[in-house]
Amino acid sequence: MDIYQFSLFKFDSTTLTLTQNGHVIELRPKSKLLLKVLLENSSQIVDKNQLLASVWSESVVGENVIYDAIKELRQALGDSPRHSLFIQTLPKKGYQWIYPYDTYQPETIINRVTMNKLKRHLIKIFAFAGIFIIGLMMVSYWLKVEPVKASKNLTGLTNDNLLSEIADSSGSGNATSNQSMANNSNRKPMIAILPFVNQTSHIDASWITLGLMDILENNVAYQDSFITYPSKGILSLLSQQSIKPNTLLDEFQLEKLAQTTSADYVVSVTVSGESNDYGAHASIYIAKDKLSVSRQIEDSSLGNLINKLNFQLTDRFIHGALTFEHHPAAMQDDFMVRIFAEGNEALLSRQHYLAKHYFEIVLQHHPEFLEAKFKLAKTEVELGDLNRAKNLLEAIIDSQNNTAERLRVDELLAAHSANLLGKIHYYQGHYDKSDSLFNYAQAIFEKHKNDKWLAWTYILKSRIAGFNRNPMLAIQHLNTALSLYQKIEHLRGQGWTLQFLAERSFEINQLEQAKLYLEHSLAVRNRAGNQLGVAATLVKMGAYSAIDDKQKALKLYLQALEIYQLVGDKNAEKVGLSVLANFWIREKNETKAAHFVDKLFENAKALQNEKVTLDAQNVKINFLLMKNQVSEAKALLKEMISTSDRLGYLALNKIFVKRLESVERLTKADSE
Repeated sequence: MDIYQFSLFKFDSTTLTLTQNGHVIELRPKSKLLLKVLLENSSQIVDKNQLLASVWSESVVGENVIYDAIKELRQALGDSPRHSLFIQTLPKKGYQWIYPYDTYQPETIINRVTMNKLKRHLIKIFAFAGIFIIGLMMVSYWLKVEPVKASKNLTGLTNDNLLSEIADSSGSGNATSNQSMANNSNRKPMIAILPFVNQTSHIDASWITLGLMDILENNVAYQDSFITYPSKGILSLLSQQSIKPNTLLDEFQLEKLAQTTSADYVVSVTVSGESNDYGAHASIYIAKDKLSVSRQIEDSSLGNLINKLNFQLTDRFIHGALTFEHHPAAMQDDFMVRIFAEGNEALLSRQHYLAKHYFEIVLQHHPEFLEAKFKLAKTEVELGDLNRAKNLLEAIIDSQNNTAERLRVDELLAAHSANLLGKIHYYQGHYDKSDSLFNYAQAIFEKHKNDKWLAWTYILKSRIAGFNRNPMLAIQHLNTALSLYQKIEHLRGQGWTLQFLAERSFEINQLEQAKLYLEHSLAVRNRAGNQLGVAATLVKMGAYSAIDDKQKALKLYLQALEIYQLVGDKNAEKVGLSVLANFWIREKNETKAAHFVDKLFENAKALQNEKVTLDAQNVKINFLLMKNQVSEAKALLKEMISTSDRLGYLALNKIFVKRLESVERLTKADSE
């Protein structure tokens, strides 16, 4: 029997064990057997009858069991039927394994297996010893803690006062599940987020069931006011109770899950509808009162619905009032609470001018409300006013540094502000200042052991290393970020980091390594249900394919644009339009190039964003030069130089200046 190695996976055909980077991936026995059959017959198409005979020979079953097993394998490998990387479906024929692999005999690793067994025994010994010691410490701690006062009853809670009620009760624990933890008033509330129930016309879209669950978990984790129960643990608990992910839980099941996880709140969401008519029913189960509160959200676009949903659950349902707890004067102003919440909703739905209006109203009444300053700074970055954003962020960092008694949330807010300010300095070409700010944020995130945002900081630091022509340091930073994301099982972060590793590998002429990183990025993003990430990877794969296979590149670009349009994110859609416009410009196809350039400007107009307009104009310069309309290109470049200078995009401004100089030299050479 052989061990198969492909991408970052290994499959032992003797023990039927699938691992990724040494971590065992749990599969049902029949799915393991099916994987073995596909690998052993990778040179040919395996039809359904052959699969039934090889895997289910001892029982009489229908073809549905094959579909379920294939689906489970694809989820485990991060594969997709639309963008097949490992398992290809051939309609009316069967399935075929298409990814190349290496094989070797288990005997060659017998010593390593023995060592691994020894390690496992040692780990068990230390684990039991550790648990015993921790148990003694916890008992001694609990004996010292005073019980907290009972919080008020939430019976009859309505949607309108849900925000403040959750904030008032956020210090309480789940009395029925873990009384000792409930007695610790310093414990952050625990939130368990269930897989989304998919009742849309996209019934097989795992990105709705699991991907949106992951997105919401990330958004809640960002706030740092709660602890989120790991999604992998939720899926494991559901599996133990024979509950499929795409299942709506009743009150009894919610109560049982809350007890098992010690969760204070359990979030469940049902998404329904079809094209141009989508709805989401969001519900929060409050464990201590055994009560659920809910809200219905609707939109014609699935992408917009998801944006609204994220806002309702993270900023209004969960986080909104807690933000104000750190600014008591604002907390007492109910009208400002609502205005701040509206600003958050506008920002998430990309209504940036409206968001700016709301945040400015809040700051007029409460000028020292740091969270509102940070949100306004983010809005100004989106609108392209980097100079004002910079002033706001510098005020936040100065305020935090001058505060004698630092709250945890304030210090982390300063770290987030430093990262955003560092990005602004990067855009303006002040790379030393960027590096200093990223180091400042890194120290805070390391202090608080916040691996998620520490990983993001390393990604930002890799940009500085890349600019300083130190690709190996950039790759080192990215590998650190990847390790941190893998440690906390953050699939979205892994997907982006792998794509950035591909870009750096390409810069040092390691094209095959770059392609391998992109394949793994695509697999991870498929597994996470991150469709925008999948589209971003397809765009990058298209760019590398264009070197020797233009038709393949075009196909990948079109697939990416289709995903962007399906999700309904205009800001992301501009990427797909840009690459297609530039593709047809390089091919000197004026008609098709003009079509996508026009679409790009329609997109920029819809977003009402000057930075996006600059990006569209940059593509139009290529189009004008293709048509030898040099005078028009020069005039447009001068306009872009003026706009980028006004907005504060100094690095971009320098690029436009150099481009104008290049066009003028071209004009001079032609005249001579």
